[in-house]
Amino acid sequence: MFTIKPKTGSQSFLLSVYNEKGVQQLGVEVGRSPVFLYEDQHGKPAPEEYPLFRSINLADGKWHRVAISVEKKSVTIIVDCKKKLSRPLKRSDGAAINTDGITVFGTRILDEEVFEVRTMTIAYYDTVFADGTAAILRRNV
Repeated sequence: MFTIKPKTGSQSFLLSVYNEKGVQQLGVEVGRSPVFLYEDQHGKPAPEEYPLFRSINLADGKWHRVAISVEKKSVTIIVDCKKKLSRPLKRSDGAAINTDGITVFGTRILDEEVFEVRTMTIAYYDTVFADGTAAILRRNV
């Protein structure tokens, strides 16, 4: 979850995760039309199949609370605790991403466009139990 106020009309990366070869494996691009970039170990999905949330404009000059959830082959974005949209994530069965590289906040490697962050809460599931519940670890950045 993150609280953001992108510059009006902007489109830039909030988060980018790279493997050890410098290939972007995961990214969150926010602004006029948020995009969830994901590339698994088999190169899926293709860039033209990345989940795009055209009906959401986060670069409207207002503060927004945004959460992104990935479950199986679906990615969901929740904006301001009420607007919820899901899109297919056309990744491989048994998909994995390699996080042995670096993680960059506020831009992508070699991008000129940067994103200014006030506060961001990073939450990820460390353990998922048989009943579907999960132990969560939260960090504020």
